[in-house]
Amino acid sequence: MPQTFDNNQDTKLANPVPHAQLSRMIEQGRSFSGKERNCVYLNTGNYGLFTDVSFSSGLDFEDDGRSVASVDWDHDGDLDLFISNRNAPRLRFLKNNYKDPSQSLLINLKGNGDSCNTDAIGARVEIEVNGKKIIKSSRAGEGFLTQSSKFIHFGLQDAKGSINATVRWPNKNASIEIFRGLSTGNRYTLQQGTGETLLIQKRPPVPDFTHSKIKKTTKTRAARVPIVPLMSGTELKINGIEGEVLATGNGKPTLVFIWASWCGACIQKINEITKRSEDIRKAGLQIIALNVDQISQKSDKSKDSIKMLKDMNFPFANAIANEELLSSLQENHNIHVGLSKPLPIPAAFLMDSKGRTSVIYKGSHSIDTILKDIGHSELKRADRFVKSSALDGITIQHPNAIKTGDLQAASLQFRRAAGEETKGNLKGAEDHYLWATELVPEYTVAQLRLAKLYIRTRQWKKSAERIELAMRYNTISNDEQFLLAKTYLQLGENNKAFNTLSVIHKKSPTFAPAIFELAAQYAKKGNNYESVNYYRKGLKVEPNNIKALNNLAWLLATSPDNNVKDASQALSIAKKIAIDTNHKNPDTLDTLAAAFAANGQFINAVQTLEKAIAILNSNGKKSLSENYKIRLNSYKSKISNQK
Repeated sequence: MPQTFDNNQDTKLANPVPHAQLSRMIEQGRSFSGKERNCVYLNTGNYGLFTDVSFSSGLDFEDDGRSVASVDWDHDGDLDLFISNRNAPRLRFLKNNYKDPSQSLLINLKGNGDSCNTDAIGARVEIEVNGKKIIKSSRAGEGFLTQSSKFIHFGLQDAKGSINATVRWPNKNASIEIFRGLSTGNRYTLQQGTGETLLIQKRPPVPDFTHSKIKKTTKTRAARVPIVPLMSGTELKINGIEGEVLATGNGKPTLVFIWASWCGACIQKINEITKRSEDIRKAGLQIIALNVDQISQKSDKSKDSIKMLKDMNFPFANAIANEELLSSLQENHNIHVGLSKPLPIPAAFLMDSKGRTSVIYKGSHSIDTILKDIGHSELKRADRFVKSSALDGITIQHPNAIKTGDLQAASLQFRRAAGEETKGNLKGAEDHYLWATELVPEYTVAQLRLAKLYIRTRQWKKSAERIELAMRYNTISNDEQFLLAKTYLQLGENNKAFNTLSVIHKKSPTFAPAIFELAAQYAKKGNNYESVNYYRKGLKVEPNNIKALNNLAWLLATSPDNNVKDASQALSIAKKIAIDTNHKNPDTLDTLAAAFAANGQFINAVQTLEKAIAILNSNGKKSLSENYKIRLNSYKSKISNQK
C-alpha cells in the first residue's frame, strides 16, 4: 500500500518517537495522500527477487488502499480479494475467475483449546508435492484492521496422488502431528489430537456479482467542509475600508470570502456574487470580501484591490486582511479540518448568526451551494453528520460513537478557548469553555478553567457553580476545593465556606491553606480559642508562614479570653516576624506594638506603631492608617496613666 515520504523534509523532522513523526507528517498531508496507485509485487522465486505486477494484475487502483484480505469467497478453490481504502470506494471486492479448483488445497486448523488456542494461530503446516516442500503458517491479522480467512490456502500445480500434511502445533512442546490422505480441490479441517482429516462439504454456488465500472474522478483542489462539532462563536471584528467595524456573530449569517486581485477564480467569484446580490440579500446573508494582496505579495497594493471592487460594483463590505486576522482564520481551519495546510486562494468561511463556523470552502463553490448551506448549523447533530459525510449510507447513532464524537468536539473547544484566553480574549475563551462543558458536562478540566476565568472577571457565583459541577462528576484537588471555599467567602456564604474547609481538613489534615483559613473563620466568629488552636496546627506544617504567625501573635496579645491570651509568647513571635520582614511591614509592626502593649511596654508600642503609620503614609495608604492612629492614641493614654 502507498506510503510516500519526502526524504529531504524527513531529515528536518527527525523525531525519536516514530509514530509521533508519522502523525505530524499525516497532518501536513505529506503521507497517505491518496494520490498514488496501489502496488503489487510478485515473488519470482529467484533468490528473493520480486517484480512489479501492479498494472498487469489490475490492482493498481488510485484508492489510497489500507489493507488487503484474501478469502475463497465463492468456494471455487482460488483466493478472492477484499481491499479496504481510506477514501471512496471504502471497499473493493475482486473476484478471482481462475477456473480450475483442482489446483488448490484449503486447510482449516482447530486447536484443542487446552494446550493450544482453538484457532491454532501460530501453527505451521508443511506439505510435500512433487518432491517440493511447501510451508505456511496460521496467522492473525493481515494488515491495517484486516483479517484474512483462517483457511490456509495452498496453490498447487499438477499435484499427483494423496497429500500428507505435517502440523506443528503452537503449544509448549511444539508437538507435531501428521494428517494423511488429503487431495487437491478440497477443503479439510484438521483437529488437534485426532490425526483425522475431516472433509468439508462444498456449499452450493453463490450468485455471481455484476461487474461494476471503475469511475474516474476529476481531481480538484476545491473542498467543502461542513462542520459537525459546531464551535462556539468567537466574534471576528474586521476593520472595513471606510473605517467601519465589520463583525461576525451579530445575528446574521456571514460569509468571509478570502481573495486576491491576482487570482482569476477570485475575480470570477466576485462577479458571481455581484450578479447574485439580490438572492444573497433575500437569504439574509452578509458578505465580507477579505483581500490578502498585501500579505501574499509582500507589498501594499490594497488601494488597487479597493479600486478593483469599486469598478466591479461589488455590493457588499470589503476589508484588507492583516496577519493577525488571517492567522485566526487559519487556526479556525486547522482545528476543524485537522490538517496544517495553508488556506488556498480563494477560500471562504460561512459563519452562522452566532459567529460559529458552519462550513469552510476551499477553492471556488457556487452561490447556490453556499445559500443552501446557510441553515447547516441549525440542523440536529445527526443531520449535520449525514450532510457532512463524504459517502452515502446509513448513519447509526451508537451511544459510544456519539460520546466519542462529543469528547473530540469538546477537546477542540477547549483548545480554542485556551488560545483565546492566552490572547486576552476572555469573552471568546468563555464562549468556547461553555461549549465544551455543554457537550461534555463531566469535562472537569474545562469546568475548572471556566471557574478560574470567572474569578478573573469577579463573577463569583458563576465560578462557584462551575466548581460544584466539576465536583459532581469527578474528584477535584484540595487546591480547587479551597478555591471553592474562597469563592463562597466572596459571596458571603460563610457557612458553605466553613463546611468546605472542614471537608478538606478532614480529608487532608496537613493541607495548610485550609487549616489557616479555618483559623481565620473561627476568629471572625469570636472563637479565639479554636482560632489559636488551628493556627498552631497549621504552623506545624508551615512554621515560617508570616501571615499565620502574625495572626497568632495578634490573638495572643489582644484576646479578651484569659485562656487564650499569652502576652509573653505574643511578644516573642511578633519580634521574630518583625525581624523577618526587616521592620518594613506595617501589619507585623502593628502586631508587635500590640504585643508590647500587652506586656505593659507602652513606650515601645507607641514608637513601633508610629513607624508603621509612617510606612503607610509614604506608600499612599493614609486611609488605612486611621485605625492605627486610634490604637496609637490608646497606647499614649496608657503612658499618661502610668505617670
